[in-house]
Amino acid sequence: MVGRTAYGVAIHAGSEAGRLDWRRDYASIHYEPFDPPSPVLAGMRAYLDAMDLNYGCFDLVATPRGFLVLQC
Repeated sequence: MVGRTAYGVAIHAGSEAGRLDWRRDYASIHYEPFDPPSPVLAGMRAYLDAMDLNYGCFDLVATPRGFLVLQC
């Protein structure tokens, strides 16, 4: 997030090693733009506002059922 704008990128891993940690198999990785769902975007904006920040990075993981989970 830069200001109120999200710049999302989905990282897709094509191997088990890449799914475990995308850095383990760069050759199997491909990227695509990603727009966070409105509730997730609202949460990220609320966090930045609460912390009085103009910039923040959020790592989200999509579960097999399609839920987005904040990766810490």
